[in-house]
Amino acid sequence: MRYLPKSPADRAAMLKAIGIHSVGDLFSPIPAEYRLTRDLAVPRQMAESEIVDWFKQRAKENGEGYTSFLGAGAYFHYRPVVIDALVQRGEFLTSYTPYQAEFAQGTLQAIFEFQTMISELTGMDLANASMYDGSTGAAEAVMMACRITGRHSAVIARNLHPEYREVINTYATHQAIPLKTVSFTDWGSIDLKELEKAVGDDTACVLIQSPNFFGTIEDVEAIAEIAHKRGALSNRRAPPTSLPWKRSRSECRSDSAVPTAACSPRKKNSSAKCRDALRVRPWTRTANAASC
Repeated sequence: MRYLPKSPADRAAMLKAIGIHSVGDLFSPIPAEYRLTRDLAVPRQMAESEIVDWFKQRAKENGEGYTSFLGAGAYFHYRPVVIDALVQRGEFLTSYTPYQAEFAQGTLQAIFEFQTMISELTGMDLANASMYDGSTGAAEAVMMACRITGRHSAVIARNLHPEYREVINTYATHQAIPLKTVSFTDWGSIDLKELEKAVGDDTACVLIQSPNFFGTIEDVEAIAEIAHKRGALSNRRAPPTSLPWKRSRSECRSDSAVPTAACSPRKKNSSAKCRDALRVRPWTRTANAASC
């Protein structure tokens, strides 16, 4: 919106119209002792180079060289420097809300590349995009399993991220999908004996996370075996960064995958909206991936 300043004559006409003589009269209801009659005591403005130096100094105050035990997916990640150059290419820089087809090429290209990457990482045959984030992707995986199997309940690992479980519970409540939660062992992995008891003839799927909330690698093959024995599907959530050094979903007999990834910050005119990809193997095997 264009800013059009008022001339002194414009201001005088406006003040006369409301019956006062100056802008200061507008503040007359405020007692004089509470009015600030001097400039604010704030530091002078800083140049961009000075701001960068200031933040560098603040960053040096942080502890460095230590291993992070925050868990819950808060791990150090390597981000190749080439990403900054790639996201500025025209194919991706135009990733904006596709109101017009000619402006949507960046969006289409980004989704295509994302789905291809998820397909290669998960080893499954189909990838869907886009969903909002990993938690909604996991909830959709549960509902999809119910539609595929014709069953109406699900078993969720308690060591799945609690925020994911909250979102899944919200979806399941309004879809009338009963949820069973399976606890974990002293080592942080899902209790397989308890899982075997929890999976029944009406169980549509078993949803786990590996690495889970504690960072433990689950025995995905054993979990899939328990689920398949009762005719249920096996759904697994994992960050894509963990997939290159682990066996693919198809090799682990998982029916769906729900990876969640964080993309590099985009430049101006690009979309920052989160995306999900749903990875599907023939007829039953499916995977949901989310990327922010």
